[in-house]
Amino acid sequence: MASELKLLEEEKLLKIITPHILSFHELYMVWLWIIILSIVFMAYGNELSQLIGNPVNSFVGYLDWMTSPQENPLIKKLDIFPKMEGLNNIISPFNQYLGQYLEIGLWLTLVILTALPLAALRIDFTWGPLMIFFGITCVLTAYALDFEPRTTYFISILLSILAIYLVNLYRKAHKFYITDRRIITQARFLNKKYNELSYDKINNVIMEQGLIGRLFNFGTIMPITASGLGMGSDAMAITLGIAGQRGNTLLGAGITGERAIQIPRTKSMYALFGVPKPTETKDLISKHLHDHVQAPYLKKMTQHLHKLTQNKKP
Repeated sequence: MASELKLLEEEKLLKIITPHILSFHELYMVWLWIIILSIVFMAYGNELSQLIGNPVNSFVGYLDWMTSPQENPLIKKLDIFPKMEGLNNIISPFNQYLGQYLEIGLWLTLVILTALPLAALRIDFTWGPLMIFFGITCVLTAYALDFEPRTTYFISILLSILAIYLVNLYRKAHKFYITDRRIITQARFLNKKYNELSYDKINNVIMEQGLIGRLFNFGTIMPITASGLGMGSDAMAITLGIAGQRGNTLLGAGITGERAIQIPRTKSMYALFGVPKPTETKDLISKHLHDHVQAPYLKKMTQHLHKLTQNKKP
């Protein structure tokens, strides 16, 4: 594994780290939730769909009255649809077809809604399109293979298991190297990402452990630089507005205020994410960070002075 990293002259490799198996537990939980949701719909999907009913049925009666010459006197007088018995005859085949997929539609809606809290927590809105693509792919696969609609659930379970496997591959793709001169992070998944940070650029080291991390002894170590690398911000905005009308003129006014707080936050590639035994790793980084507080030329002068002193001893 050390051969993957090319060391500098006289540089020593101190530690190689792969993220803890539960470091991406949030992603595991997403696909586990999809599996549980699909199993629930396999067992109780018909009952759940009956609770909300067919949304088309609530409109058919009203639309049928509006378009039927027998029911609507106005339509009968205008003689617009003389041979049509009502819209129900047109909608009925479609309504029966929709009824078969009403249960699937409810499942698909819940799958898509799964992306909302995940996108908010991870500040990554690609989860919305991903869940839409996932759900529609499951439905279309069942349809293309000419399976019954409920086969969608079984397909979603298989794809979710595959997604969990890919998440684990993504975890293993991260490698973190700690040397006596720098910190190197790299990920090789669909593409390759590489980042290195020398100790003289680091101003602070922050360690974070959530509840799961404390239980299983892993955490994230974020090196903070003077340029702000490793920092994010949480913003809260308050907007007040008032509008009115005077004569024929519309009047309006608004006040907006925002407060932002800088907090440690970074992507998994730019921090030591999910490090097992994080305290040991943090202490190792801190030790070498303090060793580099002195200017490099002063450190060399100290070493030369020490050698001269040793040579003068009888």
